[in-house]
This record gives sequence, C-alpha cells and structure tokens, in this order.
Amino acid sequence: KDKDIARGMQEAEEERQRAVEQGEEELRELREECDRKLDSMRGEHAKVTEDLRSKMHAKEKELMGRIENLRSDNIRSQEQFQSDLQEKEASFQRRLDQEKSLQAQVDNLMSSTSVKELQSKIASLTEQLRTKQQDCDATVEREGDARRELE
Repeated sequence: KDKDIARGMQEAEEERQRAVEQGEEELRELREECDRKLDSMRGEHAKVTEDLRSKMHAKEKELMGRIENLRSDNIRSQEQFQSDLQEKEASFQRRLDQEKSLQAQVDNLMSSTSVKELQSKIASLTEQLRTKQQDCDATVEREGDARRELE
C-alpha cells in the first residue's frame, strides 16, 4: 500500500509537473503571441504616426505658402495704397498751387485796377454803346425818311 501511495504520489507529482510544464508552455506561447501582436501594433502605430507627420508637414508647408502669398499681397496692396496716396497728394498740391496762382492774379488785378474804376469803365462803355445804338437808330430812321421822300 505504501508503494501504491508512493506511486500515486509520484504519478500525481509527475502529473502536476506535466501540468506546470504545459502551463508554462502555454504561457510562453501566449507571451510570444502577445509580443508579436504588440510588435505589429507598434509597427502600425509607427506607420500611422509617420503618415500623420507627413500629412501635417505637407499641411504646414501649404499654410506657410499661403501665409507668404498673403504677406506678398499685403505688401503689394500697401505699396499701391502709398502710390495712390502720393498721387492724390500731388494732384491736390497742384490744384492748391493753381488756386493760389489764380488768387494772386485776382489780387494783382484788383490792386492794379480798383473795382470802382472797373464799374466806371463798364458804365462808360455801356453809355457809349447806348449812344451809338441811338445814333444808328436815328440814321436808319433818316435813311427811311429819305427813301420815302425820294419815292
């Protein structure tokens, strides 16, 4: 009986040892499978990360190009605005100079001939015109009378 018990214990120990070895083998296989899956996931993660970096770099490059274009457009607009402003200022200055020149001419004319003198000359010329018109009317009337007498 002791032999049977010892054999049973030995068989149980062997069975337990086989179970432990089998468990260790299954555990090793599971670890290897997990490591393979983890390596695969790391590879996928690295690929996705690289794709994302590449896309972000392309987008950044595109945005930098657009920003540079906007800056260039802004500079051109500012230069055009400055040019237009200078042109308008020059035009305004020319008009102002013309106005000053005309005012100087008027002032010169006014200082050389007083307004009263001008009014007097206008009245005199108007009177002379009226006199000439009356003379002309009288001459036409006399000519008309002379024709009637001749007839």
